[in-house]
Amino acid sequence: MALVTRSEGHSQLVDAKRIYRRKRRRKWAALVVAAIVMIGIIGALVWIYLADDDPQDVAETIQVDIPSGASGVVARGEGLEYKGNCADVEFLIPDAEWKGYVAQYFAVDQILPRYGPRASCGGERTICDEREYVAGQSGFVASDRIVDDGGAYARTLAVVPSCKPGLTRISWRVSR
Repeated sequence: MALVTRSEGHSQLVDAKRIYRRKRRRKWAALVVAAIVMIGIIGALVWIYLADDDPQDVAETIQVDIPSGASGVVARGEGLEYKGNCADVEFLIPDAEWKGYVAQYFAVDQILPRYGPRASCGGERTICDEREYVAGQSGFVASDRIVDDGGAYARTLAVVPSCKPGLTRISWRVSR
């Protein structure tokens, strides 16, 4: 039987502690790397969720068409997983075209004067030029209900003629 001297025993103990510390550091390093990867994945998913949605997909959800000549198209709430139970699409079309466009969805007697400033999920993103309002009226509004696989939803249309020179703002919104 070989005897271990005090300095050899001390050296073996120090080596054993080093190995233990190394293993422990590797475990922590693996946990840190896994946490960073998870944060990256979660960040990417949040970015995808908060990014501007594809206007055509939102228009399909709301069951409307965006005219090919529309400008300033913005949307929020792609698919039926509405952000805050709301999805909207907003765009500008020439003043001469808005009545024909609206007639595809609503009869003239369904279109009412609009007095409120809001018709989109988070407030309008297209700010209209200042203009004279007739008796406080800010445009026209109409609403109905649409149905799809997820249930029935309230759909609202807000029209602001001459929002910009020669352009009418059309805002569609659907909410649960």
